Amino acid sequence: MQLRGNNDLANADAIFVLSYSGIILNTDLHSRNIRHKMTLDGFFRNVRGLNNGGDFAPEFLTQIYNNIKDNEIVLPEEHEGELSFNYHWKELMKRSETCGPLIKYEKNSCDKDMLVVAWSPILAALSYAFDNAEEELTLQKAIVGFHHCSTIAAYYEISELFDSIIVALSKMTGFLKESRRLPPEILNLDTKKERESKFVDPWCVEVGRNYRSQVAAALMFGLVDEFGTSLLSGWRWVIACVRNMYLHMLLPNSMITAEDFVRGSIVIPRVPELTKVTRSTPATSAKREAGLFSTLSNFLSLSSSSGDDWADYEATPEEIESQRKARHCVASCKIEVLLSDTRFLEEATLKFLIDSLAQASFAQQERGPTEFESATKAEPTEEKPLSEQPAQPLKFDVAAVFLLELLVAINIHNRDRISVTWPRTLQHITTILQTSAAQNIVLIERAVVSLLQLILRVGHKDDIVSQIVSALSLVLTVPQDIFNAIAEQTMSGLLAIFKSDLTIVSRDLHWDVIFNLVARAGPHPEASRTSFEIACILISDKPADSVVNGENFGECVDLLISYAAAARLVPAGMGNASPSVRSASSPLNPGLLAAGSSPGSPVLGSRDNLAARSSANQGAVDQALRALDKLFRLHYAIPGLMEKSDMKIKRGFFEFWLPVLSGLSQQAYHPAREVRQYALAHLQRALLSSELEQGCQGQSSPEIWADCFENVLFPMLDELLRPEMTRLDPMGMDETRMRAAALLCKIFLQYFPHIHEWEDLPQLWGKILELMRKYMQAGGSDYLREGVQESLKNMLLVMSTQGIFQPPSEQQTMTYIKPNLWGPTWEYVDTFLPTLRSELFPTPTTTQQPAGQTSNGIAEPVETQTIEPPRPSLEKPLPVKEVPVEGGSVIMQDDT
Repeated sequence: MQLRGNNDLANADAIFVLSYSGIILNTDLHSRNIRHKMTLDGFFRNVRGLNNGGDFAPEFLTQIYNNIKDNEIVLPEEHEGELSFNYHWKELMKRSETCGPLIKYEKNSCDKDMLVVAWSPILAALSYAFDNAEEELTLQKAIVGFHHCSTIAAYYEISELFDSIIVALSKMTGFLKESRRLPPEILNLDTKKERESKFVDPWCVEVGRNYRSQVAAALMFGLVDEFGTSLLSGWRWVIACVRNMYLHMLLPNSMITAEDFVRGSIVIPRVPELTKVTRSTPATSAKREAGLFSTLSNFLSLSSSSGDDWADYEATPEEIESQRKARHCVASCKIEVLLSDTRFLEEATLKFLIDSLAQASFAQQERGPTEFESATKAEPTEEKPLSEQPAQPLKFDVAAVFLLELLVAINIHNRDRISVTWPRTLQHITTILQTSAAQNIVLIERAVVSLLQLILRVGHKDDIVSQIVSALSLVLTVPQDIFNAIAEQTMSGLLAIFKSDLTIVSRDLHWDVIFNLVARAGPHPEASRTSFEIACILISDKPADSVVNGENFGECVDLLISYAAAARLVPAGMGNASPSVRSASSPLNPGLLAAGSSPGSPVLGSRDNLAARSSANQGAVDQALRALDKLFRLHYAIPGLMEKSDMKIKRGFFEFWLPVLSGLSQQAYHPAREVRQYALAHLQRALLSSELEQGCQGQSSPEIWADCFENVLFPMLDELLRPEMTRLDPMGMDETRMRAAALLCKIFLQYFPHIHEWEDLPQLWGKILELMRKYMQAGGSDYLREGVQESLKNMLLVMSTQGIFQPPSEQQTMTYIKPNLWGPTWEYVDTFLPTLRSELFPTPTTTQQPAGQTSNGIAEPVETQTIEPPRPSLEKPLPVKEVPVEGGSVIMQDDT
């Protein structure tokens, strides 16, 4: 204050009194609570006679009055608002006079360097002004200041400044505050709507009551949406806010729901095991206007861990209104738009966002948002992959599924840059699946669903084609009990992928992963149907749509066999209904199963048993029958596969034919009677198929035909003789054994032209006779013994009629029958059927008849001449047919 004129002051007391009077004048003139302001005359009266008994000079007092009236005296602790700014500006100008001349620089080349030096105190000033503003104008200026700083930071690419701005605003939103008690989890959107109208969340009420927090949230998300490409470590704080919004059900419905392959659209679930894991509350987020009473009430309301009292709490209208404001605030943030706009982020920012989401999914007992590394020191290159971080027990956050869904959404929005997002996302899913034994099944299921959704949406991209199979192999690493819990989701997802674009997988030749994954779900009751549908798509009857080739043929056969064997879980007595009473919905040809059966057969199953059969058991049996049908139809593709692979006939038989034939024979001792009958019928058709006949033509060695006995029929017949087979189906196993014996006889007669010159034919014939003996002695009923005996009789008769089974005397003139089976046969058969030879081949007697009279009138006997029928060539199979008998069927010569 500069004073001019006569200002003589008498003594120190006069100076003290005049200074005190100035303070009273300043308060009087500038206080809002004083209506009647002090006038100049009043000021004169107050100081009259105080200058050592005299008066102060009027000119001097007038100057003091006018200066205080125009310029309020402001103490340092009162520096706020425009007055404070003007005061500090004047002080700055005064100090600048002692620092040398002020140089004006018109260019902006130094602006970035100046901002790097000065942004920290600038940001501190803006944060202080925003957090302590008492006037709307001051708050508005702070908002403008944050926006200007963000604009400059984005323009000059100063990520540290923008990160710090977002961190500062996130602390003022109130969304970082952790609650020890979360609202009850909702199962559907209808429940969410009903709860919003009746119940309140104290956490949401606190946010809704604080206007400054709502402004900070809207400002923060607005800046992230506008300048998000400059954000790096600040993403962690944004994610922490969004996480809490999800936990307290403030997000829009589109962000809390996810697609599910089985149930359609579902509400994103929490991870149940981690609901008690809490984070430390940032001290800076506590509002200073919160009093003792509100703090105490919040503590009492948030400290309870029980969710049962939510329905008992009656919310006041004021609390409901505050919660509505909180929801309105979150809606105005437009977080779903921010998620879709990630496609405009730069690559470095996108990587940081994905890494931040992955890291936020992990929970630790003593970790909070405030423990993230400083935003001013964070660099993208300093981030370490999860695999390189210190080993510690992995616990996932209660919102880990929600954060995983955000990861999937970001990958889908950035499908054009999938090469950037896929490796990081796959690494996170890999971490979940590799630690599946210690995780909640909810998280594991959603991780698998997320993986399949990504493959479905972006699997056609060339960037990840080579990684799809390796990604799917992760599902095979989970333990079997966990896989059973996620099998239905996994198979439904795979089915959606294959229906969408089969080339996603067919471009990769690692079929073992695909088939192992599908086969692993075969025994699962709910997932079996879906997985079998996948198998039917892969192994299509149309060659153009089928993925079967020479490399994966064995996997295809094993897969179908596994589905047929899955029906072995059907309880004993189930699945054994007679084919004549099978449901009309069965996809199979009833004529094929009914062949060889007769109305006089033993009761195979009553209608009561059929009614008692559950739909699951019937479905398993029908699925097994369809699998056998698929397995049988594979033999149609074998000639083409052998031609493409340029295999020799013998190798092709072991590579293609033998797996199919062995698979069919293995199901001939299936617990379900329908499956056994169907397997025997298909096995017969396959062994007598023209494809097998034509494929093996020109093969000089008969060993390939003998392998059908050694590796297919004999093992099947030996297995049927086990006592355990009888316990599987006491009523129907004898019938199956009789059918199998009849099949053995028929195949031998049909294959005889190919093996009649084989040197080991006597040994093969001996095994057949031995099996016939065992079957006659193994049955628990007479009709098995009688049926097998009839098959043996008719086989010998057919062989005899065709000239391939004759006594040695009759074979001396037959050069095309090299092995003599007559002697060895009866030598063995006589041990268990001693009367069979006399019954089939009685000793011939010579008969005489009169042919004329001699000279003495006595008729002379004339021996009859036996005319031997022409012997057919063995180049064609012997004509035989199946004749139904009681309990099954036998083979006989076909006279037609």
